[in-house]
Amino acid sequence: MTAQSPEMFIYRSRVYHSYDEPLRPFLEQRGVDRLDFGRWNLSSCSRGYQGIWQITKSRLYLIALADPGDEEVDLSVVFPECETRVFAHWFSGIIRLPYGAQLGGDVDVMFEPENFEFHHELEFENGILIRAEDITNESVVEED
Repeated sequence: MTAQSPEMFIYRSRVYHSYDEPLRPFLEQRGVDRLDFGRWNLSSCSRGYQGIWQITKSRLYLIALADPGDEEVDLSVVFPECETRVFAHWFSGIIRLPYGAQLGGDVDVMFEPENFEFHHELEFENGILIRAEDITNESVVEED
């Protein structure tokens, strides 16, 4: 399988990449497996989009969508009532944002948290951040 393009998250004024997909529950509720904007069909983006997210004031927002060719897609295509950003009220779950030195891993799972020294583990309930924890990768601890 081809390495998938990650979602982008802006958290504490930094940009992170993650394979977590907060838009997936919204799409699944509507019976949609993938978004198809009719311009690109790349194997590196089987879900049909890349979401750009921002966590601000303890809330998760979708601020942009891009098709697999990195062309921005108007949010109103998916969310007719919104043009600038969408509060992710449908999302409850954990998002992991890896950072620090990359410890290894193959390209297919490049942005998995265990391939980095650290990751932020953010837990959301109905789009609201209820827990934020900084995690040290166990392999880093074992080497000390």
